[in-house]
Formats: sequence, C-alpha cells, structure tokens
Amino acid sequence: MKDKLSIYWGIFLTILLVFIISVEVMHRVSKEKDLTYQCRIVIDKHLAVEDYSSEEEPKADKGNMYESTSYGVLPKNQKDYMKIFKAYSAKCNYSGPYVKAAVVLKEATPAQVQKIVEDLDGAKISFIIPYYVPNLHEVIDSIIANGDEFFIQLPTQSSIPEEKTSKVSPFLANADPKETLDKLRYLIASSKYAIGVSVISNSLLLKSKKDLLLIANELSKKGLAFLGLQDGGDVFEDVLQDIKMLLLRAEVYSEEDEISASSSFIFDFSQMQKFMSSLPKGAKIVPLSFGVQDASL
Repeated sequence: MKDKLSIYWGIFLTILLVFIISVEVMHRVSKEKDLTYQCRIVIDKHLAVEDYSSEEEPKADKGNMYESTSYGVLPKNQKDYMKIFKAYSAKCNYSGPYVKAAVVLKEATPAQVQKIVEDLDGAKISFIIPYYVPNLHEVIDSIIANGDEFFIQLPTQSSIPEEKTSKVSPFLANADPKETLDKLRYLIASSKYAIGVSVISNSLLLKSKKDLLLIANELSKKGLAFLGLQDGGDVFEDVLQDIKMLLLRAEVYSEEDEISASSSFIFDFSQMQKFMSSLPKGAKIVPLSFGVQDASL
C-alpha cells in the first residue's frame, strides 16, 4: 500500500514539476518577446526627429501643423486628409508632356540631394528616403530648401538592406495592432515635412486588410498620402471605400521598361542616368504630386 502511495505521489509531483517548469518557460518566452518589441520601438524612437528651433525651421513651413508627442514631432490631426500633402508637395507649373518620378536614396546625403537638383536643372522630382539614413535632418533640409518633396519609406521585410536588419524593425503583416500603430507614428515622427509614406517593394503587409485599415486611418488623420506600387496587389482599394486617404501609384522601374508619357515610376539613384535617357522625346520629369487635385498649387 505504501509503495502504491509513493508511486502516486511521485507521479503527482512529477506532473506538478513539469507544469511549473512549463509555466515558467512560457512566461520567460513571453517576457523576452515583449522586451524585443520594446527595444525595437525604442530604437525607432531614438531616430525620430526633435522639434526644430525657430532658427532651424525651413523656409517652406506652412504654419503650425505639427505638435510634440511621446513619439516625436507629429502632424496634428487634420480635418483635410490631404493637408500636409498639399502644404509640402513640390510646386510645378508645367503644361507639356511629362513623366512622374520618384528617386529612392537608400544612403541619402545632402550632397547627393544637391547633385540630383543640379542635374535636373530646374525640373522637380519626388524623393523616397529611409528614416534610418545618417544625418536625416540635413537631408530633409536639403530637399525642402530646394522646393522638392519627399516620402518616407515604410520599412518592410523585403525592403530593408541586409546590413540594417539588426537595427531596423520591419512592419510585419498581422502584428499586434498597437505595435503597428506605434511603429507608424515613430516612422512619421522621424521625417517632418514628408508628404506621405511609401513602399518600394511588395510585402505581405499590403495584403492584410487589418493592417491597411490602421495605416490608412492614421495617414488620413495626419493629412499624409500613401505611395503604393502599381502592381502591388494590395487591398487598399477596398480599405479606401471606408476611409478618405490619398493613394498614389507608381511602377518600379526596370531598365528594360519602355517609358510612356504620363506614367509614374520609382527608381533607384543608381538607375537615374538610364531613366533620364529613356524619357519620351520632349517629355519632362515631374514629381508624383503633379496634377493631383491641384495639390502642388
């Protein structure tokens, strides 16, 4: 009888021990996951721009449309879902044939921006800037000072360079909604005067209606646009039936592409010379805001 009791007690204690260990392991895994998320958000937050002093405020400022928040300097909630877009889009009065274009500067510098401005000789273009480039303030100031416009790049798993993956936290499809919203606000805060957020490659994020509802709703409140791929296959069209937000489209340029007038393209800085030489005869390059409900006027 005593032997049977000992066996029962042994089994009971073993089960109890396994249960306690399992609970502890699950708790640690959950805690580590939370810490990883918090650390990544803190990395993003540290890259957010601080408010400009009155001496540093670029000349293109259209009034007090920003406010300091725990995320950094964010556009205030706007009644007009295109307000920031309208305020900071490039002015471009032109009536001839054109091609809309945005250049991606993965390692942007003020000198690189200035070289593009000089090479275009008065023509305007859109810039797409990753929020994690060094000297982001100076790059933004160079773009704004020249009267150009820029989008901040949405970092997804397919758009982050290999050497940046340890520092840059991607937007993940079907992540916790709070995480997605926090990341979006830190992203916007990293780039005062951006006219919108853009993608430069396909991502599972763009196939998730839940994620796109969050993103579209936030951009709409802030007066920002979203630049998506022409062939992105995303669900934004469905989302925009319920939310007002400006959605722009552009193709990713391949050097085999034949460029037609009135088309829109995104290309990398390394492709710029080839892109410019492939423009239709007599066509001029213009920014992506060109002709969008008089956004640039």
